[in-house]
Amino acid sequence: MNEKELFEKRLAELMLQCDNHAMITHTFFLDAEERSEAIRFCSSKSVNAVFLGGYDDAERTVCVFFPDYFQKESFPQYFIENPDDSPICALRCEYASGSPHLTHRDFLGALMALGIKREMLGDIIVGERTADIFVISHMAKYISENFSKAGRVPLTIKPINLNEISMSSFKTERRRDTVPSLRLDALIASVFSLSRSKAEEAIVSGIVFVNDRQILKTDAKISEGSKLVLRGSGKAVLVSASDVSKKGRTIILFDKYL
Repeated sequence: MNEKELFEKRLAELMLQCDNHAMITHTFFLDAEERSEAIRFCSSKSVNAVFLGGYDDAERTVCVFFPDYFQKESFPQYFIENPDDSPICALRCEYASGSPHLTHRDFLGALMALGIKREMLGDIIVGERTADIFVISHMAKYISENFSKAGRVPLTIKPINLNEISMSSFKTERRRDTVPSLRLDALIASVFSLSRSKAEEAIVSGIVFVNDRQILKTDAKISEGSKLVLRGSGKAVLVSASDVSKKGRTIILFDKYL
């Protein structure tokens, strides 16, 4: 049994556990490729499921299966109001002014050095002297008690409510370009400053996602409002593509996450 089959088997087990016991079940944190596979699985089975990462538009999410007595619209508010039921917990790390600035890599590396598997960790939002870290709930106590420094920088950690997360640290830049068409390869090349051949290579290798779905067709047509992710290079949202240049190329506006 290969990794994909094992992953689908685990999803099926969680789905059945939810159905048989009328209880909420969930995966650990999924990366973009796993989430894409989980979306396909849930669509094919027509199951009650929602993907949550602790805040809107999270990159790493858990797949939550829920019984019929819940509505999809109940989430994530239900978990905010009932934190003991939530699969996700948020921890805020703070460090003193005057200390060396810590990056996402610093925090992640220090957590991994504690022996914590990546699937137990969601996104890490780095701010000014802070980092909000999303973790699987049952790991929160262990991390709070053992995550005392990143590198040589001492940390203080406290749990926070999911509705306390500040998104001010997320910055985007509005950019403009022209493309020959709204084909995926043309947009990936433009948004991520790649040659057309490199963009095609990225797509067929499975590291490009549109609205959280892995897309393998280079000529896939993309619509306004779509989220584009190139794994390892970031993400952007196609804001508009309604105007045409004098040379007949499509003018695009997109927000690039910095």
